[in-house]
Amino acid sequence: MEYKSNIIKIGNKELMTSGNREVMNIETITNDDTRDVSIRIVDFLINNEFIKYKEGNYPFEIQDEIHEEINNLINISEQNEQVIIESKINKL
Repeated sequence: MEYKSNIIKIGNKELMTSGNREVMNIETITNDDTRDVSIRIVDFLINNEFIKYKEGNYPFEIQDEIHEEINNLINISEQNEQVIIESKINKL
């Protein structure tokens, strides 16, 4: 039996159905997205007092290191400014 695939786009996310039992989640992640995550991590560290913050002395070095580690993990660079992540979800 052959099933038809459908792609549903929601914002920057795409969901692709394949048959009755699979959904493929397709998401584009950009350098800006990973920068936003690194900012959120630093904010969490500041708010939970893991690192000290004085007004006007934001820890950009820590943010930059976190940003670089995330980019290295998912292979985003100046030459490769975005990656597409696909994940398969089996429906019950």
